[in-house]
Amino acid sequence: MVTTADLYELSRELADSKVLSVYLDTRLNEPALRFTGRAAAAAALRVARARIDDDADRLLFDRAAVAIYQELPPPDDLWGAPGWVAFVTASGVRHVGWLPVPPTSFAAWRVGPVIAPYLHALRQQHAVVVALVDSHSVGSGRLTPPERIH
Repeated sequence: MVTTADLYELSRELADSKVLSVYLDTRLNEPALRFTGRAAAAAALRVARARIDDDADRLLFDRAAVAIYQELPPPDDLWGAPGWVAFVTASGVRHVGWLPVPPTSFAAWRVGPVIAPYLHALRQQHAVVVALVDSHSVGSGRLTPPERIH
């Protein structure tokens, strides 16, 4: 997976280009569902294509969509991670990767890549420790309260 800095650099490179951003939830609970990735991608691409009014823009989208189908992981590789992402322009694939968290599956065709779900995934990759302490635990002697500073 890329770093936040790499993602911002890619975003700057593609800021003026039409980009097909595709996010897929690839979590699998049983082997029979391993073929659902292509169906989810096809559904997301249909929705994105339906929003395009201009014929020339639709042709560029179709070129990018062909590249997405070539980059989709094979069904048996979907066990690797809970999410998958790709950024593709009409001239080719710019980035493909796995995500450590499942995104909402969707496709978007717009100027510049959709990076917010990717940033969310990058932030989820770092572990966080939270300690919950109540006054009864502290008062019972199970936890020692911090010393007072006078």
